[in-house]
This record gives sequence, structure tokens and C-alpha cells, in this order.
Amino acid sequence: MFNQLAVSRRFLLEWILANMVGFTVGSLIGATDFSLISGLLGSSLPARVIGDVFFGGCIGLAQYWVFRRHFPHSHSRLIGWIPLSIIAFILGARLATWLVPRITIDEVPLAIGFGIVLGGLFGVVHWAGMHWIGTLKAKRAIFWIPACVVAWIIAELIGFGFDFSQLSVPLLALAIAVVTGIALVVWVQPE
Repeated sequence: MFNQLAVSRRFLLEWILANMVGFTVGSLIGATDFSLISGLLGSSLPARVIGDVFFGGCIGLAQYWVFRRHFPHSHSRLIGWIPLSIIAFILGARLATWLVPRITIDEVPLAIGFGIVLGGLFGVVHWAGMHWIGTLKAKRAIFWIPACVVAWIIAELIGFGFDFSQLSVPLLALAIAVVTGIALVVWVQPE
């Protein structure tokens, strides 16, 4: 399927657009600062976790929509991608905010650390879902992990560079979508 250039282009375009929408909507609803949830519930840990649920859920739902169209052999368990995205986002966001500032407070290393933790957890949690649950039937699922790490490092560098303003969110989403989309087309591929 992905050997056909037109199909790969269509997948990549849908992947980028869906991720940008999912990430942007997720950020508007659930980001730690300047979101609907933080405005309503404040900045307590439970409020942040609730925000993470919405943020991760929006990303997972957007990705699920594209996978459903382009990974036809994954339909039966693909819905599991959404809760895995929520789990990955909660674990990644909470661990990164707890751990990384204990290691460094310099902006660039901080951004890289956040990207490693968030991307690493997104990659590992989704890979585990692919490997053990069969959420996404892919040939080389292990490549999802480094793709997520690289994507989130780039996104966090952009985010820190723009002080995580809501206007910069589509750029973060674009970075994540381009890197992970290319990885899906070139390495991961459907079975």
C-alpha cells in the first residue's frame, strides 16, 4: 500500500492535518496553561491530569481517524490507540514536569529533556500497544519509539522558543506530525 507514491502522499497529508487539529484542540482544552481546563479548574495536580486526559485523547482520536483509513488490518483493536494516547500523555507530561526541572533549568536542555520523556513515553506506550495488544498492525513498530522521541524533542524546542503560546501550538503539532508521519511511511508501515 505505501509503495504507491499517491497513497503515501495522501496518508501523510491526512496525518499532518489530523494531528494539527487534534493537538491544537487538545491544547486549547487541556494544556497546563491557558486552556479551558486550567481556566476552570486551576493548576492543581488533579486539574492537570484531567487536562492531560483531554489533550492526549484529542491527539489519539485524531491519529485513530487516520489509522482507521490507512491501516485496514488494524480495525478490530485500533480503538485502543486512544486510551494508550491518554495514558502516554499523562505519564509523559507528569513525569517530565517532575523529573526534568530537577536535572536542569537551562532552556535548551530542558526542552530536550521534556521531548525525550514525553516522546519516549508516547513511543513506548504505543509500541507496547502495537506489540502486545495489536492496536496497530505494523511491520517495524519498534521504529515508532525513536520517531516519537525526535518529534517531541523538536516540538518542545519550538514550544520553549515561543514560550508555549497558543499561537505556536500548530507549529509543535506540525513538527510531531511530519516526523512521525515520515516514520510511518518509511519504516513502520502497515502489515
